[in-house]
Amino acid sequence: MNLLSGMVHGLEAGVKSDPAMRSYQTALLRALNVLTDANARQEVLKVDLHKATKVIDGELAAVQPMIANFISYLESKFGKRSAELQAYGIMPRRKGSQRPQEEGQAPQAAVAPVVL
Repeated sequence: MNLLSGMVHGLEAGVKSDPAMRSYQTALLRALNVLTDANARQEVLKVDLHKATKVIDGELAAVQPMIANFISYLESKFGKRSAELQAYGIMPRRKGSQRPQEEGQAPQAAVAPVVL
């Protein structure tokens, strides 16, 4: 918009010396006015968007502990892997992979190969 504004400003002086520029001035001035109005409306909407986002974020933060407590309650009632949890929109937990270990042996950490 700055470029367009500069062009319109320059055309104000140029129209006096070159009448052929009048059509450019009219078209560019109309476009600048439309863009300026749209930009002003957009700024107002941005403020409303930020306000709505703050409300959403605040409400989500407030309800998060309640959701966690409800999930905990359902898991204690039905079990963490129960299919009944799906009725409440919660996926049952999957069983993790179990690697057999010899008795009395600590789990081994993965060692990356040394590259020279």
